[in-house]
Amino acid sequence: MNRLYLLITLFSLVWFPTFAQIDKVEILRLSEESLLPSLNKFNEFLKIPNNGRYPNQIQANLIWCQKELNKLGFETQVLSAGGVPHLFAKGKFDPAKKTILVYMQIDGQAVDTSAWNQKSPFIPASKKEVDGKLQEIDWSSLNDRIDLDWKIFARSASDSKGPAMSILTAMEIFQQNQLEPAVNLKLILDFQEELSSPELAGIVQANQALFAADGILIMDGTRHLSNLPNLAFGARGIATATIKVFGAKENLHSGQYGNFSPNPVFGLSRLLAAMKDEYGKVAVPGFYEGVNLSESDMQAMAEVPESMEEILYELGIAKADQVGGSYQEAMQYPSLNIRGINAGWVGKEVRTLIPSVAIAEIDIRTVKETPGERQIALLRKFITDQGYH
Repeated sequence: MNRLYLLITLFSLVWFPTFAQIDKVEILRLSEESLLPSLNKFNEFLKIPNNGRYPNQIQANLIWCQKELNKLGFETQVLSAGGVPHLFAKGKFDPAKKTILVYMQIDGQAVDTSAWNQKSPFIPASKKEVDGKLQEIDWSSLNDRIDLDWKIFARSASDSKGPAMSILTAMEIFQQNQLEPAVNLKLILDFQEELSSPELAGIVQANQALFAADGILIMDGTRHLSNLPNLAFGARGIATATIKVFGAKENLHSGQYGNFSPNPVFGLSRLLAAMKDEYGKVAVPGFYEGVNLSESDMQAMAEVPESMEEILYELGIAKADQVGGSYQEAMQYPSLNIRGINAGWVGKEVRTLIPSVAIAEIDIRTVKETPGERQIALLRKFITDQGYH
């Protein structure tokens, strides 16, 4: 899902400091003029399936992006590792300017077509809300009127072809109006971000001079609830763990072995429940150690225009975890998330068995004071201290 006005390229245009050439009013005018053609090109872009596990889908997206970047005057080259191509692009270079490397994710998560309430996840649908329900609008109606509260539904419309389209549209506006960015631009397009970019680190290591830059811009992440353009000066990292709790060597019938053979689901449940307290704070000793927010940090976060009440309403939750006093503060700490649990069977496949294993998938979001290796070591010690081995 992606609000139409995410594609208004104000974010991109304002970030590149061209204030000496155009003012805010002009930026808005140019963005509004480009909205319809940008949306139509976005429609074309979204129709290309983009599961990074399929080489033909990677190649189709790479060809489309390379064509668009070449039209915008970028020099492009394909960098491959492990059989996986990545697209590098470089704009005009002025040694007097700073250089910014822009990271662009092009792939999307795997998709269950049957779960989408439209013809296909790869046929973009524009929708409006009517009496609390979404109603599809014929795409051609955008030629007559665009309501900024309408939404686009398609795989990767938000994460992350939307941001990529914003960058491309901004560069097109620059080209059409003979505007020059105040920085040199390099782009790296990643077609396997949802698979944790397995080959990207090796490509960067092997091409350090090519990637050299004064800063990095990542056009990825959730829109701010205020819908205002924003810059976040950092991003939380990730460390992952798989926890398996074992019972008997094979699944057992509950009628025959219930009350005798322990069910690993209860063991896993107790272990997971011990990891957080009732307020949502991680109970692993030392998990937050090193994070110290200054008075100026707190002041800067307090100036972000957001309402706790509005955030709770938007997310549909009654209360937030009490790790921080605000959304901004909570983001400054590492988090521990259970991203999936598997044991036995449910629904139409349910059966009267004691499962032999229960599995939990964990992700830990890290901040600069809490490196992933340390957090995983703390988690491992916590598990063994609970009596597991």
